[in-house]
Amino acid sequence: MPTPTEPVRFAIVGSGWRTRFMLRLAAAAPERLRVVALVAHSDSSAARLAADWPAIPVVRTLDDALVHAPEFVVAAVTWEAMPTVVAGLVERGARVLAETPPAPTLD
Repeated sequence: MPTPTEPVRFAIVGSGWRTRFMLRLAAAAPERLRVVALVAHSDSSAARLAADWPAIPVVRTLDDALVHAPEFVVAAVTWEAMPTVVAGLVERGARVLAETPPAPTLD
């Protein structure tokens, strides 16, 4: 747990507008929030994120993101991808903030 003087460390899975919103939020409050990794699932998304946010590691897997020791991970992916991403993070012991509902059904 961070002390009041340390920013909260988090990673983001996704590369769309929701991810960019979270990045802008962290950039506006660097004393409180620090993005430690971005997970992109395509070469073009990874290249775009790396060009736009060069200080943040862009990785391709959940495991690679968790190496950066985030306190939680924001899943900012499509509704269809959300269940797989959330389940993968939970299986790895990560705390997850699902930006959209975690699954289309209760099951």
